[in-house]
Amino acid sequence: MTADQTEALRPTAPPWRRPDRLVLAFDLAATALFALEGALNAAEARFDLFGVLVLAFVTALGGGIVRDVLIGSVPPASLSFKRYPLTAFAAGVVVFLFEDYVDELPSAVLVTLDAGGLGLFAVAGARKALDFGTNGLTAVLLGVVTGVGGGVMRDLLLGIPPRVLNTDVYASAALVGAAIAVIGIQRGHPAGKTMLLGGAVCFALRMIAYWQHWNLPNVGF
Repeated sequence: MTADQTEALRPTAPPWRRPDRLVLAFDLAATALFALEGALNAAEARFDLFGVLVLAFVTALGGGIVRDVLIGSVPPASLSFKRYPLTAFAAGVVVFLFEDYVDELPSAVLVTLDAGGLGLFAVAGARKALDFGTNGLTAVLLGVVTGVGGGVMRDLLLGIPPRVLNTDVYASAALVGAAIAVIGIQRGHPAGKTMLLGGAVCFALRMIAYWQHWNLPNVGF
């Protein structure tokens, strides 16, 4: 048997188990940012090493796990490919080891990390949902779930009301970014450029809302 024949017989992962490179790049970047942000929150709450790692993992990967379960990508990519948990845990270890420096970081750093992760996850989640055959509206909503799901789980573990429900322009920024990505991809524009645009708009909205103290109307406004 020739080498080519041997290679042909070697089992390969089905298409839905091989992550799209573009989605993978966005996912890993967002995983690192959200894991750092979650670990920083854990450090502020004086968690031990295990607690820091748990919060880094949940913040970074919780939303993506929910998305994958909903679209039928099981087991979720975050549990199937070790690169995701390793990235999250590495960020947690970095924060734990350099705790003295972490304490001196201004709150704006946390917000910036969070906004960056939000934008990346929103567009990556929407793109993956489209790849699994969902309609445009569902893809946008799953992009939002990917972006905010981990933060909701983080806040619940910290014992505080989820910030996505009452803090600035947050989920709505993810909604706008995901919608831009979905509309652009469905209209045939290059996926990479469209995702970058959607992620950038989401990031900008989140940061401007933070600086300008924008909020959506709430009960009793």
